[in-house]
Amino acid sequence: GAVRTLIEEAKNAVISPDGRYLVYLWFTYNTIKVSEQGLKILDTMTGETRLLDNKGYFACFTPDSKYVVYNKYTGYTDGYNCLYKIPVTGGTPETIDVARPTGRIIPFTYEPPQVSPNGQWILFMYVTYTQGTGRYYHLCVYNMQTKETFELFPHSYEDGISIMAARWSPDGKKIAYQPRIYSPANVGNVYIIDFPSKSMVKVQPTAVGEEAPTSFAITGNH
Repeated sequence: GAVRTLIEEAKNAVISPDGRYLVYLWFTYNTIKVSEQGLKILDTMTGETRLLDNKGYFACFTPDSKYVVYNKYTGYTDGYNCLYKIPVTGGTPETIDVARPTGRIIPFTYEPPQVSPNGQWILFMYVTYTQGTGRYYHLCVYNMQTKETFELFPHSYEDGISIMAARWSPDGKKIAYQPRIYSPANVGNVYIIDFPSKSMVKVQPTAVGEEAPTSFAITGNH
């Protein structure tokens, strides 16, 4: 029944499947009151801590406890909806560039990604903003082998339904989720769907087109 402190200045902590590592969002204030934060990891066997990414945010582990998969805050001009993978020992992060749907997207949500028990899929959410109706949370899965992204409820924004939280079952054959439905009768309900789901729709990457130039000109310095 005793309680002990594992690490201070930490939040959103997640323990690795083998129980050895603790990944968390480090948040502190230095002497001039400027906030500093980043994604850190604690080795509970050695007591060593290391900074994995100074812009890392919500994170989870792969089933073998060898890698951390996480979101990264990069602002609104870069890294839309990208995920990252880094060894627990540190190093250079690997970008997992999931398909980018259309619409205004923020690069992270308030829920960490979730790797399936077999390590093949990543369950994650992204957020879009629709004029006049606010924000919507979209639930997606990314296939690590085929590099494809699928949305589980592709038309949820039309029905006013958003997803608040989602988790894999221990065997990876089901997903439990809690929708954000703006109705008192549905507050707090949890639902379960089979995986793969028949409702899954492949998300096509947003193409960035450039028109060919029609003329050339030499202008002054600017």
